[in-house]
Amino acid sequence: MLASRKRSTPLVLVITLFLLALWYHSQDSERIYQQWLSSVESRPAKMPANRTLGFGAVVVVSKDGSDRRHSLIQAANVTDFDVTIPKQRDWTEGDVQRFINGQDHAQRGSILAWLGHHNALRW
Repeated sequence: MLASRKRSTPLVLVITLFLLALWYHSQDSERIYQQWLSSVESRPAKMPANRTLGFGAVVVVSKDGSDRRHSLIQAANVTDFDVTIPKQRDWTEGDVQRFINGQDHAQRGSILAWLGHHNALRW
C-alpha cells in the first residue's frame, strides 16, 4: 500500500522552512558581525585615569596601628594609586554614645567604623 501524500507534505514544508531560516540567519549574522566589528575598531583606546581614578582624591579610612594599613599602602604603591589616609582621632566613649543616640543593638566596632568614615568625609 502506498503512503499517503498528506503526511509527507507537512514534513517537506517544515524542512524547507528550517533550511530557509538557516540560510537567512547565516546571511544576517555575517552582516551583524561585520557591523559590530567595525564599531569596535572605530572606538579609540581608553586612556587610563589619573592616579586618583579620576576623583580629586582617594581617601582611605584606616587608624594608626591597623594590621591592614601596611598592605593597603603596599597595594596602592604597586598599582600606582595615590591614596590619602587622614589621621583618625581617638574616639571617646562620649563620641560613641552621641553617635549611637539611644539606638538598641549598636555594636562598638560598627560605631567606630561609622565614626571613622564620618571623619574621612569631613576631611
